[in-house]
Amino acid sequence: MSTGMSGDWVDALTAEHRLTQGLFDTLEATDDSQVATRTTLLGKLKYALTKHANEEENVIYPALRQANLAHDADALTGEHGYVKTYLYELETLPKNSPDWLARVRDFRAMLEEHIRMEEEEVFPAFRKLMSPEQNARLTSLMNKEGFKMA
Repeated sequence: MSTGMSGDWVDALTAEHRLTQGLFDTLEATDDSQVATRTTLLGKLKYALTKHANEEENVIYPALRQANLAHDADALTGEHGYVKTYLYELETLPKNSPDWLARVRDFRAMLEEHIRMEEEEVFPAFRKLMSPEQNARLTSLMNKEGFKMA
């Protein structure tokens, strides 16, 4: 997954959000007989979300706190805990269970609200506070964090 070498940190994170939504589309198109496909796709989703969370938790959210936006950073960080819980549940629930796809849909709904908050509220407001130099530095730091998992 690219962290968007062109553009800035918001563009890169937005691209990662779209990739994640595409994985959900593919997962939701499976049926209970496609255990191997679900297992593979869940692995890809877990990798993508873990990489993405590391970028946000180790670079973006601390920068939000430093900019006196701790409330937003704390709310988003808390939601990442639920992401990990959903991933755990989906890994431990049998992939052929009728409940599995329902949990995928619940997970997606929670994650899409998280994405909406980031893309429509928190990130645009934060980017407006930054100078071009600060934006470039944050982009560089986030890319370095992403490459740790490449």
